[in-house]
Amino acid sequence: MRSESKELRRREIVENAFALLAQDGYAAFSMQALAKLSRSSKETLYGWFGGKAGLYEAMVAENAAQLELPSAEAEDVVGELSRFGADLLSVLLGERAVLLNRVAAAESGVETALGEFLAAKGRDHVMPKLAAYFAVLEEHGTICTEASEKPAEIWLSLLVGDLQIRRATGAIGLPAEAEIRAQSASAAALTFRLFGANEKTRR
Repeated sequence: MRSESKELRRREIVENAFALLAQDGYAAFSMQALAKLSRSSKETLYGWFGGKAGLYEAMVAENAAQLELPSAEAEDVVGELSRFGADLLSVLLGERAVLLNRVAAAESGVETALGEFLAAKGRDHVMPKLAAYFAVLEEHGTICTEASEKPAEIWLSLLVGDLQIRRATGAIGLPAEAEIRAQSASAAALTFRLFGANEKTRR
């Protein structure tokens, strides 16, 4: 199978896995059921993913892959961070992220690797890149920070707050797109205000 065809097939299987996970839950989820739904063989699934935990890891990675990190070279830096924040918030509060978080929490006493995968492919993957993004902004003179300050952490706190945990526990539903954009715009504006936004951030 050509690499392009294999990747498309792999992503199709991951899509089917999301559907089964939502339907059956992680404990009842089986590779055999996924093989049947995907019209594939169990051998292929185990070869590609190495089992349920490996498949879960692939699902986490697939959910995060849609994010396009902000560019420090953008002319409108506030708008660029606001754009990324809205995308990130949509992913974090989306049905798939909620499903993955609930599975990791429910299985934490049995399958501790799931929480580790969630962190490694999620926060632990994105935060160093965001830190590098803000470091470039500081090099450009767009923001000014002290060594002890972490603008990436502060921005994320302003953006997400307790929305993700409230969403995962069912306390709130998925916010409307307009609400997500407004939340992100506010977080971006406050972050640049906190770290000394200059004229470059207002273009």
